[in-house]
Amino acid sequence: MIKNFQNERFNFSNSYLYINKNNDAILIDTSASGDTIINYCINRNIKIKYVLLTHNHLDHVMNLDKIIEKFNPIIYINQKDLEGLFDSKINRSFYANLDWKLDSKNNIISFDSRSCKEIELLGINIKIIPFSGHTKGSTFYLFDNIDIFIGDTIFLRTIGLHDKKIGTDINKFISSLNFIYDLCKKNNYLIYPGHYESSFKISDINLKINLELKEILK
Repeated sequence: MIKNFQNERFNFSNSYLYINKNNDAILIDTSASGDTIINYCINRNIKIKYVLLTHNHLDHVMNLDKIIEKFNPIIYINQKDLEGLFDSKINRSFYANLDWKLDSKNNIISFDSRSCKEIELLGINIKIIPFSGHTKGSTFYLFDNIDIFIGDTIFLRTIGLHDKKIGTDINKFISSLNFIYDLCKKNNYLIYPGHYESSFKISDINLKINLELKEILK
């Protein structure tokens, strides 16, 4: 089961709770929805064992400290985005007058950004696909070759922010769009993005966005 938490305050940012039959769970991003996620889990006796972060922007990592305090999970993040967990200017919370950051590196696994790797968590095969673009350490997570969590690349009606001031390399971002578009189209993966509507396929993207993407990806 995949439960979506969405935070309207941050452009409908998404986090996802992947729950197995034993009520153990993997959290993908936080959407700055720590209290909501914690209350949901407490009420259903769900234990968050792992957190996978797609990138280090505040709307995807804020409240991680609350999740850690309650569940003490193991955290996975691309090593190129690790610093943003401890620097409010890098994660952009400083500029939103929130000044959020972690205090401890305990239980954090920062993985190599140069190559894909496969891990197994809670009996689920997860392919970690680092792909610099939206941030230096942006990462996709493919679950059991079915569900893919892609952060801020392609959305159902638009694409992710790609501004230098938020750490985007525009050429690498275009490459990441190209990669994820082709990968998901070829394999018919179910897409879980970082904002707005969730759980869609490339074929669901409306014609206008499809044409814009094709123009960008030339």
